[in-house]
Amino acid sequence: MPKLKTLIITAALALSAAPSLYAQCTSQQGFITVTLQSVDSGLFQYQWTVINDENGNGNRLVDVYFEIDTADTSSTSTVVASWTKTKDVVDAAWNSLHFTHASGPAICSGGGQCAQNTETYNYTLNQLVSSVRVRTVQANGQTLDFTSFSSSQPGCEFLPIELASFDATVDGGVVKLEWVTASEENSAGFEVEYRRSGHFESIGFVSAAGSSDYLREYSFLHAPTGPAIGAYRLKMVDLDGTFEYSPIIEVAAQIDSGYFLSQAYPNPFNPTTQLELAVERDQDVRVDVFDVTGRSVSTLFDGFMTTGGVQALAFDGSGLPSGIYVVRAAGETFVSNRTVTMLK
Repeated sequence: MPKLKTLIITAALALSAAPSLYAQCTSQQGFITVTLQSVDSGLFQYQWTVINDENGNGNRLVDVYFEIDTADTSSTSTVVASWTKTKDVVDAAWNSLHFTHASGPAICSGGGQCAQNTETYNYTLNQLVSSVRVRTVQANGQTLDFTSFSSSQPGCEFLPIELASFDATVDGGVVKLEWVTASEENSAGFEVEYRRSGHFESIGFVSAAGSSDYLREYSFLHAPTGPAIGAYRLKMVDLDGTFEYSPIIEVAAQIDSGYFLSQAYPNPFNPTTQLELAVERDQDVRVDVFDVTGRSVSTLFDGFMTTGGVQALAFDGSGLPSGIYVVRAAGETFVSNRTVTMLK
């Protein structure tokens, strides 16, 4: 019997197009407005705007600090050329990203040097955070702290689960699923679903952290009957019962010598049994069942099969007598037989 290897196809998570962690969040004090425009939850990229509608060069913005806990910055960018990073601006336990305008353009409303009143800031962290505090400093010494950018602020809520990765590996016929969440809010867990052919079915459940704003790793082992072939997905369930599905990942068959025809299960059977067939390359395949006299009693499949997939073959002998039958699979590159016994 030819040996069956496995080829793992990992889900191509569209992280660069992942949904934002937050809706647009805005906080205003006096003439200063701070807005969190967007968060790419896959790449951990944040974009902000700060608007200063106060006239006068003396009231221009000098410094803007972004306070974050637990995470570090991995890259930063802004139209302001000067960039520094410091600690202990609002809280020594937090990290501060410091944009200074001391040698940059004047950020305030009005004419002349204050023609620009909006600045855009972008930075990338090494993980998602659930709370961000912003401090602005004006040239006249006025300091304002904006502390309401958090997962508890209305309009800034977390999505239930943000999936950062999902993949699979096979070792000795056991499939190991591994996934990482970037954030969780009131999450109940993950229902693991498997499709060999036909519909997805639940094969297990993994409890979630509940709420988390840093990377969490999960895994699940599955030993399917027969070769490790099929598709997997996660049903990510919130505590209130809402859910969404992950991308689908597939474990595809890769065959050394033309084909793989499984043993029948169950065998003996009454009145139905199933087999599985995989082929090395695309081709037309026909699968028939013969009785001991050589008479064809059923056709289980007659069509085109593609590389990497698995075809489920169901034999229903309800209208046939007990006895021995031969399942014959014939393609362009192979012919294979399996003997089955029906006992009524």
